[in-house]
Amino acid sequence: MSTRNRHILIVDDNLSIHEDFRKIFVGFMPDSSKLDHAAAALFGTETEEKKVTYQLDFASQGQEGLEMVRNAIAHQRPYAMAFLDVQMPPGWDGVQTMSEIWKIAPDLQIVICTAYSNYSLEEIQKVGRPDQFVVLKKPFDTIEVLQLANVFSEKWELLNEVKERARKLEESQHRYRFLAEATPGLVWTATACGNVDYFNQRWIDYTGLPQDQGKDWGWQSAVHPDDLPSCLKAWTRALQTGENYETEYRLKRADGNYRWHLGRATPMRGERVR
Repeated sequence: MSTRNRHILIVDDNLSIHEDFRKIFVGFMPDSSKLDHAAAALFGTETEEKKVTYQLDFASQGQEGLEMVRNAIAHQRPYAMAFLDVQMPPGWDGVQTMSEIWKIAPDLQIVICTAYSNYSLEEIQKVGRPDQFVVLKKPFDTIEVLQLANVFSEKWELLNEVKERARKLEESQHRYRFLAEATPGLVWTATACGNVDYFNQRWIDYTGLPQDQGKDWGWQSAVHPDDLPSCLKAWTRALQTGENYETEYRLKRADGNYRWHLGRATPMRGERVR
């Protein structure tokens, strides 16, 4: 069983509201066993049982809540979501608090809690990120709070998973380009139709084409006409089978002359052919 801690911040100047949230969340654990078994039966896979627990932190004023968000980030335990009261005299109201929090935690999901509001929905939306907050009317229902906590926490986790994957992809691309520029050979990638979309500096030096002119250049035009049929045959076979290929051909230089090359390529289905 894996435990997923949901870190939630409640900002409300009414201490009795803090107690209401504690009663809602303490000991709460949704029974997901039936759903897990149903999914396993449907997809034929074993699913991991997950226990959902919530960790609550409380603040009485918006400024205090902002500092808690900053602290949580500094200790690498960021909040997934926050419940903010609208009216919290004498300090910031909930809308201003939301605006300030998003300056340091732009992915934080927020629920604005209010019995009445001096703001219209349009005014609140002007703060930005209308897809990251909802308005919850007081007195709120237990199931509403739990559903919002679950959905917004899941959403925060998914957003951060996507960001992490994007970061790793960027690192991988940077590493690939570093290796491509460091290698003594001509390195390039092309789409399945044959248009070159990346080439290293040695390729630019060899062909004499500047990088901006080389984009979407078809590699076939640089191959000697007598060698093109065998190159196209190897290229087509690699696209169809997904197998690496190796072939010899003459490639045109910047001065118009041809030189023999041994070309090795690795097809990447669904993406690009190298």
